[in-house]
Amino acid sequence: MSDQSQEDDFFEQRDDIGSPAVVRKWQYDAIVVGGGHNGLVCANYLAKMGLEVVVVEARGVLGGMAVNTTQDHGSLESSDFAHLISGIPGFIVRDLKLNKFGLRFSGHGTRTVSIDEEGRKLTLSPTLEESRESIERLSRSDADKYSDFTDHWTKVAAALKRFVSMAPPPLELGSHTSLESLHGWLEQAARVSPDILKRAQSGLMAPVADIVEDLFETDLLRGTLAFDAVLGMNVGPRQAGTMLSYLQRLIQRDLAMQSNVGYPVGGMTAAINALAKSAQARNVEIMTDARVTDIRISDGRVHGVDLEGGMNLDAKIIVSSLDPKQTILSLAGVRHFDLEFIQKLRAIRSNGAIAKIDLQLSELPNITGLNPDEFRGRIVISPDIDYIERASAAIKYGEYALAPIAEIVFPSLFSEEAGETHHMSAIIQYVPYDIAGGWVTKRDQFEHHILNALKFYAPDLLNKVLDARIMTPADIEDEFGIWGGNWHHTEFSLDQFGPMRSMPELAQNKTPIEGLYLCGAGTHPGGGLTGLAGHNAARVISDAVKRRS
Repeated sequence: MSDQSQEDDFFEQRDDIGSPAVVRKWQYDAIVVGGGHNGLVCANYLAKMGLEVVVVEARGVLGGMAVNTTQDHGSLESSDFAHLISGIPGFIVRDLKLNKFGLRFSGHGTRTVSIDEEGRKLTLSPTLEESRESIERLSRSDADKYSDFTDHWTKVAAALKRFVSMAPPPLELGSHTSLESLHGWLEQAARVSPDILKRAQSGLMAPVADIVEDLFETDLLRGTLAFDAVLGMNVGPRQAGTMLSYLQRLIQRDLAMQSNVGYPVGGMTAAINALAKSAQARNVEIMTDARVTDIRISDGRVHGVDLEGGMNLDAKIIVSSLDPKQTILSLAGVRHFDLEFIQKLRAIRSNGAIAKIDLQLSELPNITGLNPDEFRGRIVISPDIDYIERASAAIKYGEYALAPIAEIVFPSLFSEEAGETHHMSAIIQYVPYDIAGGWVTKRDQFEHHILNALKFYAPDLLNKVLDARIMTPADIEDEFGIWGGNWHHTEFSLDQFGPMRSMPELAQNKTPIEGLYLCGAGTHPGGGLTGLAGHNAARVISDAVKRRS
């Protein structure tokens, strides 16, 4: 059965698109808290089931970490944080008719151009032939091995991709270690192929460094592959389970309508607008500047939410796209949960490890070794495994890495409206949430250091900077309300993955409170702009509604 057929079986199809809802109600079937991409995806699917849905967003704009805030930051036209879409699955695009509502991508996948201190470069493209040609300039042996590596892991990703588009099976609490439970979950893949299962189990638990160092001889190739395995994580490439993170990205790309990560035409705002228009066409009501102050609970079930300013909304289903800690500890209230559950919740690791720098430039900088066409991909600074490992060590001591790991994108090159200036967006890896000495005293020092570090690769960069802004993990917490400032909401790791994400009691998008669900990045399968967490929550709710009816 095809993926689309499976989706059609799961959700009652209601494609009778009507006019956007304009009359505000007080009682709904479901309230979605948070208007990020997962919240909007979940709201769309709930509306397809025939439920009356409202989305309440605390900020004045939808999109969470993926919205354009030109109005807030003057000359800097940028997304708040995200600058690439990890891979929205093709079935979500089709189900929600996002192309009809304006979702388009520039090109077919995005090239990764990796550079090192010696001016060498390596291009990994959605096209295997182009990747091989680039690798072969550095090592003919590695070019051949890369083909085998890609074939091996893309087959594993293809076989396991269905596991990221459904909630994990329940874990029998107290009877499994995280490693055993993950193995047990993957054993279901044997129905697809025992060989695939063997491949998966032999590599998933390994450090990515072990895999790529055993196979390849080129430092730049090793570092580039390891980069995708550690991006957004607090650990280095020699940590067990980082190969799992790499596979997660391959699965996202396999599910996506594009063959790789990409940039939407019109920026991230265009992608969010497509989701919002799709929801409104299904009569989902959307309220911005509507901050939830309390999730009302009595007799072990939800009854609605209270909004800042005194408005009360009623519903028997509340779905939060916020992080689990904020949802339960702040909005629902600890008094409704037992002590052991709350202790486990507080123990979830959720501190972020990523900072974002946005620069407005008078013109494109000169990056050593790159031609202008290569600026239209993502540029990665992650030259070798030891370089990454040294950078990861700094965060353990509450410091940022002196030699940064970075992903750089020039969103202005994807804009349909050419401007006189350019925008450079850089994700900086291994930046602590709690920095020694505090961010109040370290912010300027960090910005100065990072700009000078980037200058090493782009010698004329500082001469072209017109404006700059920086977001640390602490800023992410303040701006978006994500406790710990982690773009995955909680750490992505072996013991917080699949049947254990973010803890076993929350792994199926449910909470101990009847009618209270989670649909954010803190649920399976984690972060990234995919919409899968929102889809999975709607699928769980669909099952619950069908059982009650």
